[in-house]
Amino acid sequence: MKIGLITFHYNNNFGAALQCYALQKVLKELGHDVEIIDYIPKGGEKLPFWKGWNIRGGGFRKKARQRLLQLRYQKVAGEAFSGFRKKYFTLSERCITLDEFRKVGEKYDAVICGSDQVWVFDRPSPYFLDLGNDFEGLRISYAACCGHDRQRKDKDDDIVNLLEQFDQISVRNNFSRDIISSFTEKQISVVADPTLLVDFDSVLQEYRLPYENYILMYSLSSDAEVRQRKLIELIKKKVGNLPVVSIVANSCPRKSKVADLHIFDASPGQWVWLIKNASYVYTDSFHGALFCIKYDRDFYADYKEAWRALRLLDVAERYDFQSHVGGGDEAVNKIGTPYKGYDSCKRLICQHAEESVQFLKGSLMQ
Repeated sequence: MKIGLITFHYNNNFGAALQCYALQKVLKELGHDVEIIDYIPKGGEKLPFWKGWNIRGGGFRKKARQRLLQLRYQKVAGEAFSGFRKKYFTLSERCITLDEFRKVGEKYDAVICGSDQVWVFDRPSPYFLDLGNDFEGLRISYAACCGHDRQRKDKDDDIVNLLEQFDQISVRNNFSRDIISSFTEKQISVVADPTLLVDFDSVLQEYRLPYENYILMYSLSSDAEVRQRKLIELIKKKVGNLPVVSIVANSCPRKSKVADLHIFDASPGQWVWLIKNASYVYTDSFHGALFCIKYDRDFYADYKEAWRALRLLDVAERYDFQSHVGGGDEAVNKIGTPYKGYDSCKRLICQHAEESVQFLKGSLMQ
């Protein structure tokens, strides 16, 4: 079967790139001919120089520091990601408009949207598989996520109409299922993130460091320096006075005063390698937490923003690693808890991954 996959493949975001690679890989392993639809909505690749400074929003000084870092390092970050995509992604022809997306979609027997936060209601309609009434193939979502529970109400009718055309619907978490179930009576499955379905040995790439042992920090939220320093001190009490290596996300770059080394040019494969070889990982990232479990790394996922907490809390409860996730004062006790490994967690993940692969198989046999 010829399958088109639409997700955020173009983002210079580690989780986005790796989940896209994983879903493409598992579909190919199931024997299908898979292309990632090279849909990049207008303005999706990068902001023009004059945008993103938050001049009207009143936070210019803070945003300017981030924007200057972004502009300074976006070329090396972009090259790291473009190299990964060139090597590992099978892409369709480029499409930007809805009409172009529909034209590309005509050649597929099935189109799958997801994974990642493709179902935030502000997204363009191609992420809800707006392929037109003449499309005769299967419409499937795999591990789609709404991102947060504060969606735009003016999109309701559009969402209802598009969801009614789906053959199979699956989401990544319970809160997305609750949101989507209010728009359709179709059955909605909760499936595993694609990164839990495959291994990443073939994409691992060493990042040369001046340290053999280190604490890895990968934070996407806006951290208060006082809190960040406190948590790093707690981690050092547990694992020793190790240097702190910070992987800086180009989408929201920040230099932390607690870090001894900042990395701006890591590829997705190097990001995985840095997690795999860390002595401890401090993060607020959904995929950061999952890769720590994949590689048996002790970690703490610290949520500061309510919308980000939903995804972390959901996956921690599903796979029984609540002791590694928390916010506020929980960190003091949870970071200090002796590390016991993830045997129970991995059994739950393995079972859910098998069920999720069966969902894909069944969806594509219709």
